[in-house]
Amino acid sequence: MPSFKEHLIQVRSNWQALQLAFATECLDWQITICFYSAYHLLQAHFAKFGKHHVSHNEVKAATDPENKKSKTRLKADIFTAYEELQVLSRRARYLFDGKNPDRSKAYLIDETHAAAAIQHLNSIAVYFSKKYHLSFPKIMITHSQTAAKLKQSLDYFEIGGK
Repeated sequence: MPSFKEHLIQVRSNWQALQLAFATECLDWQITICFYSAYHLLQAHFAKFGKHHVSHNEVKAATDPENKKSKTRLKADIFTAYEELQVLSRRARYLFDGKNPDRSKAYLIDETHAAAAIQHLNSIAVYFSKKYHLSFPKIMITHSQTAAKLKQSLDYFEIGGK
C-alpha cells in the first residue's frame, strides 16, 4: 500500500504536469490531471488511516459525509467537489455525461468545464493543505477563455493573460 508521502509525490508530479497542461489549450488533459491530483490527495488522506481504496465506489463510500462509520469521511462541500471533478474527468475522457442518460451523442468539454475543474481541485487542495499542513505552487491560468470563466484568482490558481 502506498504511503502518505508516496501519494504526495504523485500529487506533486501531477501538479507539475498540470502546470504544463495549463500552458496549452488541451482542456481534456487539464481536467483529467485535476481529477488525478485530487484522487491522490484523497489516497494520501486514506493512507494516514492505513487504508487504500482502489475503486471509485470504495472512495465514495469512504469519503461520504453521511457515512458516520468512516474515519476518512469528508466535509460535504469537499465530497461534492470531488464527485463533480470525477464527473468532469469522465466527460473529458469518454465524452460521456454521467448526469445525462442520452448516450447517443458526444458530450464535449469547454472552458466552463475546465474552470469548474480548477475550482473543485482548488477547494480540495485547500482543504487537505490545511488538514495536513501542505502547500503547492500556484499555477498560472493563461488560456484567456478559461481565465474569463474563473473571474478571480484562487489559492492555488492565478489568472494571467495570453
